[in-house]
Amino acid sequence: MHTDVPAGNPPPVCEYQARCSGCSYWGISLGAQINHKTDGLRQEWESIGLGPCPEIEVFSLADRGLRDRLDFRCENGAFGLFDRNRDEVVDLERCLQLSDALAQWLTEFRAHRFGFRKATIRLRVSPEGRRGVWLDLPNEDVKKLMDDGALLRELLGLALVEIGQRRKHLDFDEAEGRLRLDKTPHFATWTRTWLKDPESGGTRPLPLWSRIADFSQPGDAINRVLVGAVARHFERENVVLDWGAGSGNLSLPALPFAREVWALDHDESALAGLRRTCAEPDPLFAKLRVERVDFHKVGVFDEINRRARARFGTETQTWIVDPPRSGAGALFFEVPDSVTKIISVSCFQDSFLQDSFELTRQGFRCESLALVDQFPQTHHGEWVSKWTRASS
Repeated sequence: MHTDVPAGNPPPVCEYQARCSGCSYWGISLGAQINHKTDGLRQEWESIGLGPCPEIEVFSLADRGLRDRLDFRCENGAFGLFDRNRDEVVDLERCLQLSDALAQWLTEFRAHRFGFRKATIRLRVSPEGRRGVWLDLPNEDVKKLMDDGALLRELLGLALVEIGQRRKHLDFDEAEGRLRLDKTPHFATWTRTWLKDPESGGTRPLPLWSRIADFSQPGDAINRVLVGAVARHFERENVVLDWGAGSGNLSLPALPFAREVWALDHDESALAGLRRTCAEPDPLFAKLRVERVDFHKVGVFDEINRRARARFGTETQTWIVDPPRSGAGALFFEVPDSVTKIISVSCFQDSFLQDSFELTRQGFRCESLALVDQFPQTHHGEWVSKWTRASS
């Protein structure tokens, strides 16, 4: 069983739905979409031998308009997502998945003339209304833009700008009267998380520093739901290790409940943003340890676990695991006995099921399973589960 969501009305007609690959469920009511996702997971869960599927809770806000971050392609003058039938980009003048603020930013961004043939572009709007754009394009196009200067000057009047794979910050040198790309990372509060007071039960927002190109959840409102779905599993924790911490979206909410939290990630840029967040005067941050970990390096999990044992001995650990689309992989192959609780956050059903199989094989049981519907109108969802050892 799962929490039913009112079926509601079908979404309005999208003029791009026949071609755009972004929304596979458009035209289907929200309730039917969620039933399809949860029923599909339940069937797969039982078919691979995981036993009866736990009851699936559903956390859903709306059937559209949740995105404050948009990633799209630019090819031959078209700005949008790939065509589901042809090898080309569908030119999207608007998108019903965007929040009002992001939709307005997209409209103003598109009003400018762009001379490059191919690029990947990210637009952001922060909770405070700050705008950002990341232009990831070939070096020759970067040079043309810098030499011309007009377009970039216009964009700087509207937003903070990052350019290229190295995410250089665009600035205008007033003294020299020219544009320049700064290699030094430039951080701003693009997203936020929420901290809960264990005594009062109240929550407070906490802005997170990052770069425009750093990973984040797609939207502010639904991220608050996701953080809540994870944080409700925090009790009086001893030690928390967050594998895939990023800018601290799930690490920081664990601080009020834990003696110590380790934030582990491979992305140094995201961790630098987390360190900047923790430079603010808050006594909770003294509990946090931030460390870069190369998840692809052989033996990295053994090394971290060895150091954790040296520091904490046999004291119990709680893990937060928010892996990429490919799943947790080797992290779940041999979980130390000291780990008594795992909170898994997965954005891809197939890898989530594989990870669940590994945890079950090692004697963990799934005590709670929830769908956070971050991606309405698509077959994707965020699966939040709590696992404990069967003997605990």
